[in-house]
Amino acid sequence: MARDWRDSYDTVRVWTRTQTGSDPLGEPVYSWSFTDVRGVSVRNGSDSQGMRLGDTASDLRPDGVRVRYALAFPKGHGLSLRHARVTFLNPVRKDAFCDSADWANAEPVALLVSGDPQPQWPCTTRWDTIAEVGRTDG
Repeated sequence: MARDWRDSYDTVRVWTRTQTGSDPLGEPVYSWSFTDVRGVSVRNGSDSQGMRLGDTASDLRPDGVRVRYALAFPKGHGLSLRHARVTFLNPVRKDAFCDSADWANAEPVALLVSGDPQPQWPCTTRWDTIAEVGRTDG
């Protein structure tokens, strides 16, 4: 049996939030759920010294995210990536590795998706959505 092409790429866990109510001050309260996406092509957003390749002034994105990776999602992933978080299931990428199904354990290493990545059309490759992810702590 032929091996699926998605097995040659990374699997990421995409965490999305759903508003479940409001707190006593009227602020929204969210719950988090995840979907595992196979076949994601991951490009490191930094060189060996931790500087973004290309225009170093452009590494700061909306929401205060410093780009660490560019993730190419395969066609048909069907997820809204706005306000999403990503963790890697591949232990080679230890800075954001987390195979937990519990948001409390995943949150400390989860990478924030910058902006609201949308599928591109027309697209002649297997991937149609590019999401830049990272985080800024402190």
